[in-house]
Amino acid sequence: MTHTTKKLPGERPQSPIEWVQRRITELQAELDRVTALLHHKEELERKIALYREMLDDLTAPPEQHEHQIPPLRGLSIPNACATILRTVGKPLSSKELYHYLLLGGKQLNAKAPIMSIVSALRRDKLSRFIRYRPKNSMYKVWKLRTPSIKA
Repeated sequence: MTHTTKKLPGERPQSPIEWVQRRITELQAELDRVTALLHHKEELERKIALYREMLDDLTAPPEQHEHQIPPLRGLSIPNACATILRTVGKPLSSKELYHYLLLGGKQLNAKAPIMSIVSALRRDKLSRFIRYRPKNSMYKVWKLRTPSIKA
């Protein structure tokens, strides 16, 4: 069986052996390209799983709470968050603070309300808030700074 390929102008005809060698080279290059894509695929799948987990954590409703959150409507974000942290009595993530703010009737008209909360607590003039990462946690939480007692 003879193998014929399309001949470009000015190109000499290929022998079947030359055609097979050229095809082997092309297939090896394609295999290398696909292998590289597979390597990136595994890395991208890990990132996608991480981002999905983070998104699920950010959009999931907070845990059921037994705390009665007072009305927060007229308070600034830092004052409202301080009230929430004192009421709940434990450190909370920015997402949890946001859900409690909504439960207290506080309206946040920002495009990224959770980032607004983070920003407001970092800028708090009274420096009442500490943000830290608990052991075995991917996320940072906020707690109230304990007042120092001066003798």
